[in-house]
Amino acid sequence: MRCWQVRLLTLAIFILTLMVVGIAWGQERVTLNITCDGGANIAPFEWYKDQLEAELPVNIVLHPLPFEEVYSKLKAEFATATGAYDVVVFFPKMLGDFVINEYLLPLDELNERLPVKTDDIILPVREFYCKSGGKLYALPYDGDVLAMWYRKDLFENPEEQAAFQAEYGYDLQPPETWDQWLDVAEFFTRKKGEKLAGEVLDEDFYGCATYGQRDFMYAWWFSQYASTGGSYFDEELNPMINTPEAVETLENLVTSLQYCPPDVLTYGFDELQAAFISGRCAMEINWTDVGRVGSDPTVSKVAGKIGVGLVPGTKMSNGKVLHRPVMAASRVMAITKTCKAPELAFEVLRFMALDSSLAYVSSSYAGMDPFRISHFETPEAFGMFSSYAEAKEYLDGVRSNIEVGYPELTMLGSAQYMDTLSLALSQALAKQKTPQEALDWAASEWNKITESLGEDIQKQYYQELIQSWKEHGYWFE
Repeated sequence: MRCWQVRLLTLAIFILTLMVVGIAWGQERVTLNITCDGGANIAPFEWYKDQLEAELPVNIVLHPLPFEEVYSKLKAEFATATGAYDVVVFFPKMLGDFVINEYLLPLDELNERLPVKTDDIILPVREFYCKSGGKLYALPYDGDVLAMWYRKDLFENPEEQAAFQAEYGYDLQPPETWDQWLDVAEFFTRKKGEKLAGEVLDEDFYGCATYGQRDFMYAWWFSQYASTGGSYFDEELNPMINTPEAVETLENLVTSLQYCPPDVLTYGFDELQAAFISGRCAMEINWTDVGRVGSDPTVSKVAGKIGVGLVPGTKMSNGKVLHRPVMAASRVMAITKTCKAPELAFEVLRFMALDSSLAYVSSSYAGMDPFRISHFETPEAFGMFSSYAEAKEYLDGVRSNIEVGYPELTMLGSAQYMDTLSLALSQALAKQKTPQEALDWAASEWNKITESLGEDIQKQYYQELIQSWKEHGYWFE
């Protein structure tokens, strides 16, 4: 058979397949408009677009959004109700807002007909980020949590170990507490021309780095504050973000800036990750992409030298250290109320959350992180690591942070509460306000947000969240 005949036969089979699929679904092809923050984060949809269009009677149109504008863009679209999107990918802190305002379609009935194996989804993502009021409104696309990343080669260097012991009186090790974090950060901060692990530095080196941009800054501060026993509100919805422990936490964060790169307050995720994998700092708190991307020697100067551990915590009165890394971001996928083909949209969500998810969470390019139990039990899929043992170390380290993680706030107004808090934190870090002034202002603004949304209904939502956290072992008193 000639090449042109083969191509014609292939095309005929492809067209027949689409016709059969369309008949099976009992409908003609429809267009599904899907929106997600762009770049690496929308990449999995780009990778599987052709396959989905071949297997389902759909034409997929992707609409990337700027990372920092997801909430404002979606809120504006929902408010005008133009029906521009059928599937939306967003951060769980927006879930309560979207559910209360009835922007999203409940998924329980669809999930009963086409199960997504929800038992395989890690508990906090399944229960806290995909559900509201006990009902399923979203499926996972990303499983974020903050983790501690550190340079194993520096911590294991005999000269550095001896120098640290002599100066601080205890062994050099990945910091378990926030006081140790400051000690280690101070110790590893060096000037150009000084030595680090026996090598003369040709540029300044920093003990740590942090997230400086307003959008998710709150998660870095809250990971420390929550480890003191801090919470968003008390059970009567009084803000708990300006307690003495909260202020001390912010003072600690301000202190840490002297051990960070001088431009750290401009850092978003990309800049923070780059500071570490380019070999400019000894440790940082960041999302779990760092371990995957940092293992690639074509983009990383520290491949094979990266350790992962629990985000530092606070020693409690019983002598135990409480770790509470915030499970910040963790994108989820939902179907809008205006979607004309919810069954087909759910098939797309099901495919992305179930069938294809291992492939994209194990990618060093896509910005998605593991969210299924089976993801964590399949180290061999994470081929960017040099060995099975290294991949397992990465997955075990990430999972250890999830097991003690602190849930994001997912009630009505969460995005506003967190944005206000981040503004206050940024003012304190820029020394425009003292930590006490900044957090007192934020607490006052939180009360205004609560009043505008309705104090009674907000209190009800928050108490429901707390009850869910308690039932599932994520509320430590």
